[in-house]
Amino acid sequence: GVNAAGELGNGTTATSLAPYVVVTGLADAERIVAHGSQSCALKATGEVACWGLNNHGQLGDGTTTNRLTPTLVSGVIDAIDVSVGNDHGCIAHADGTVSCFGSNAIGQLGDGTGADHSTPAPVINLIDAIEVCVGAYHSCALLTSGQVGCWGDGTYGELGTRLYDVSYVPAMVSGLTDAVHLACGGHHSCAVRAGGQVACWGADWSGQLGDGGTANQASPVAFSGVDNAVQLALGWDFSCVRRSTGAVACAGQGDSGQLGDGACAGTATPVAVGGLSDAVDLAAGINHACAVRATGSLVCWGDNEYGQLGDGTRTHR
Repeated sequence: GVNAAGELGNGTTATSLAPYVVVTGLADAERIVAHGSQSCALKATGEVACWGLNNHGQLGDGTTTNRLTPTLVSGVIDAIDVSVGNDHGCIAHADGTVSCFGSNAIGQLGDGTGADHSTPAPVINLIDAIEVCVGAYHSCALLTSGQVGCWGDGTYGELGTRLYDVSYVPAMVSGLTDAVHLACGGHHSCAVRAGGQVACWGADWSGQLGDGGTANQASPVAFSGVDNAVQLALGWDFSCVRRSTGAVACAGQGDSGQLGDGACAGTATPVAVGGLSDAVDLAAGINHACAVRATGSLVCWGDNEYGQLGDGTRTHR
């Protein structure tokens, strides 16, 4: 994929089509997250290492220097989850707290200020978080109670409270008390509910909430036709859901093939990703998605302008 700021982590700024390049000096990663021009890994030690663009301190290492190889986020030794957005990131800690770093122009770090932080700053009033997700300019955390708290930009309903909202501290998503998994897209978020249904809120201009319409929603609406969801992956303006069967369904913008249904058209109701029935893990970039299959192989679809599908071409799939 693209590597202008070192986001591939191999010590260069050269774009890679195929084969893939190995991230330098990282041997104990338990989870990888990437968005825009930065990437981070949750390590087996509870540390977090990040690399790529760092103009707002979004790598959390106390500097604003781009990193071509992984560098540790300052002071973090007990991370259980990490997520990155346009130019900020957040970490859930083992004690239930959340800390964030990077750009804070719209309160997306949740510390009650509008000041950027190049090292993690504690999010106010969160003590029981178990998962975090980060969008373009908003952040959310899943709590042990099944509630979800969000902060930052809520222009399109991203906070799950009301439209055109902004909050510098966490606000509870309206009417959601049974969430078990959480994901953020560019300007929307979704949660898997305890029964396997999916609830989404925020921007819906491309139908990315999967509710059959295109009206922005300030409170959760049902991602239609899905009642056996186990995992979510949200792109800029599309959403994908992995079902317990291993099938994947997507909704929203599809002009680059990111819905995986063989077309280059969007839809406001979920469509099945073609030929995929054994997915065990799922991830999405801005306009592409990938799934790990039960065999251990990796399949990707959507935008391939920078070779991010890993097939050695720049052809959308």
